[in-house]
Amino acid sequence: MTRKHLFPSIALLALAPIWAAAQFAPSQGQAPPPPKQNSKPARNDGSTAAAALKAQQQLAQIAAEKATESKAERDGIGVRLDSICHFRGTWSQQLLGVGLVTGLDHSGDSQSYIPTQYAAANMLKAAGVEIDPTNTNTIAKNIALVTVTCELPPYSSPGQRLDVTVSAIGDATSLRNGTLIFTPLKYPGNDKVTFAVASGAVSVGGFSAKSSGNSASRGFVTVGKVPGGAIVQTAVATNTVIGGKMYLDLEQEDVITTERIEEKIRESSPELAPHAMGAGSVEVTLPPDTSVSSVQAKLMSLEIQADTPAKVVIDERSGTIIIGGSVRVSPCAIARGSISVQVTEDYGVSQPAPLSAGQTVATATTSLTAKEDTAQVALLKPNTTVADLAEIFQALKLKAEDIIAIMENLAAQGALKAKLVIQ
Repeated sequence: MTRKHLFPSIALLALAPIWAAAQFAPSQGQAPPPPKQNSKPARNDGSTAAAALKAQQQLAQIAAEKATESKAERDGIGVRLDSICHFRGTWSQQLLGVGLVTGLDHSGDSQSYIPTQYAAANMLKAAGVEIDPTNTNTIAKNIALVTVTCELPPYSSPGQRLDVTVSAIGDATSLRNGTLIFTPLKYPGNDKVTFAVASGAVSVGGFSAKSSGNSASRGFVTVGKVPGGAIVQTAVATNTVIGGKMYLDLEQEDVITTERIEEKIRESSPELAPHAMGAGSVEVTLPPDTSVSSVQAKLMSLEIQADTPAKVVIDERSGTIIIGGSVRVSPCAIARGSISVQVTEDYGVSQPAPLSAGQTVATATTSLTAKEDTAQVALLKPNTTVADLAEIFQALKLKAEDIIAIMENLAAQGALKAKLVIQ
């Protein structure tokens, strides 16, 4: 039996400004390889000039791309206001209901799950069929008790269709091929008003199969969707004018973006008297006898340069790392190595001497082997960009957990000039 443990070792060393480009450090005492000699004779048929012209064009294209990236990082990216903010009072409402999914192929709740028995009995009673909910023999295993949720967007009107999500509550194993029975959807805490009703065939993205003790599954089969399964019954009043003023609330707070929104509105519609209120909102004044919808349409169609914050988001559960385009790293060096420890146990049998009173026993021989890989070193030049980091990480052939550790240690050392968010 072999047990193998891997202990990653990552060291971050703060250095003086390193003006070399990101590259691996050569081994000590090793001279650089001599340049290769071109054994072919030079050609004078114009191919050399064409190659030089092509190289110049490629360099010019790279320089243009660098300039575009630098401008986007400095000035932000062009977006419409409806992509980054909304008017106060136009938020969505979450609706909830509890219903039944029928038509399951023996994958519903078991007969021992009491809430499903009572829910099925109440449904049948409403249809004119009286049954005893305590008699479990009357309920087959093709019914599942589920929660039904959906999002009621602003400006919804009666008759509009919405997508709903269906999730099993009990011990059902799959909702595949099931049908959601008529389910009222209400706002939690307000049971008097039914905002929508949901029903329809449940669509499940995953699969699950069992046979002869073997099983295979992919995705989640106890959660499904009913596209367009909910019909709005009651409209929700939406009021965006508060004391003669309207407020644009940003989806993500950013003081630079709010200042740019104020400048853009003042430039295009000075009569609205825009005023940036911190990092999250911009206030505008609605002139008398002005259509609210026309002002909203005009404002939402404006395009501004939204700021790109320097932020690194790490999800350690999935190993996902998102690095913003304006992230910078100050000069430093990254050294990466690993220690591999392998423990091996070999089992043998110890036999007693003939005619002795001893017993045959199993013996274990343990051996331990440790191996340390040569550390890989990368140097970071001043103002290292995201593209530079990507090239370094690819060259070092790092795994996701190693990149996460490097980013965390860069932030701890102070070389990472960005906000680190760990989820």
